[in-house]
Amino acid sequence: MRTKHCAHVNSLGDDEPCSQKLCDAHCFANNLSQAHRSTEVASQFRRNAGFTDEIKGIRTTRLAARVTRRGAFTRRFPTATRTRDGYTRATMTTTNTASPTSSTKPSSGSTGNPMGNIMASSLRLSMRYADDLTKTIPAERFCEQPTADTNHPAFCIGHLAIYANSVLEMIGRADLKVALPFTDEHFKNGAPCVAQDGRYPSKAVLCEAFTAGWGKVLTALPTVSDEVFSGENPAGGGFKTSFPTIGDAVNFLCGGHQMMHLGQVSGWRRATGLGSAH
Repeated sequence: MRTKHCAHVNSLGDDEPCSQKLCDAHCFANNLSQAHRSTEVASQFRRNAGFTDEIKGIRTTRLAARVTRRGAFTRRFPTATRTRDGYTRATMTTTNTASPTSSTKPSSGSTGNPMGNIMASSLRLSMRYADDLTKTIPAERFCEQPTADTNHPAFCIGHLAIYANSVLEMIGRADLKVALPFTDEHFKNGAPCVAQDGRYPSKAVLCEAFTAGWGKVLTALPTVSDEVFSGENPAGGGFKTSFPTIGDAVNFLCGGHQMMHLGQVSGWRRATGLGSAH
C-alpha cells in the first residue's frame, strides 16, 4: 500500500502524507473548484465577447446612419463645403420638390437667396392651403357667422390680403404692390368681424386680391438680399419687439400669420357643417 498520494497535508495539519481517501477527497474538491473557475472564466469571456460584438454593432449602425445623413445633406446642398464648425451656408442652394399651381409658382424657381427660398416655401404652402379651404365654400356663405365671436372666411382672407403690400414695401419691392379694390378699414388688426352688412367685398374679389398680392411676394422673396433681411423692422410697438428685423417680420407674415388665420377658416368650416377641406 502506497503511503503518499499527493502533496496535501493531512487533516491534523502536519506534513505527513495524507491517507488514500483524504487525498481523493482533496483532489476531487480541487479539481471541481478548478473546473468551476474555468467555467466561470469561459462564461465571462463569452459575455465580454458578446458585449464587444454588441458595441461594434451599435457603432456600425451609428456610422451607417451618419453616412446616410451626410449623403442626404450632400444631395440637398451639393455646393456646400465642409468646415471645422460644420457646413458653410454661403454656398448652399436649396431645392423644392413641391408642385405649386401656376398662379403661385415664382419665376425664379429655386435659385436666389437661401433665406428667401425658405420663406417662399412656407408662403407657397400657405397659399395652396388657402385655396383648398376656400374653393368649396359657397360664395353666399363666405360671411356667415355661426357665433358672434367667430372670424368668417371673408374677414380672414381680406385681413391676410392687405399685408402682402406691407411685405413688398419692407423688402424694397414697392414697385410690385397690387392695387386692392377695397380699403383695409374692415380688415386691419383690431377691426371687428361681423356678419355681412354690405361692408365686405365678394368672395371672388377677396380671393383674387389675396392670390395676386401674395403671388408677387412669392416671386420677389428669392431675390431679396441678406442685407435687406437683416435690416431693422420699420414697424413699431409690440410687432417690432417680437420681430426686430425685416427678415423676422417677413418670415412671420409669410408663415405663422398665414396659418393662424387659415386655421380659423378651417375651424369655421367645421362649425358650419362643411367639414375638413381634405
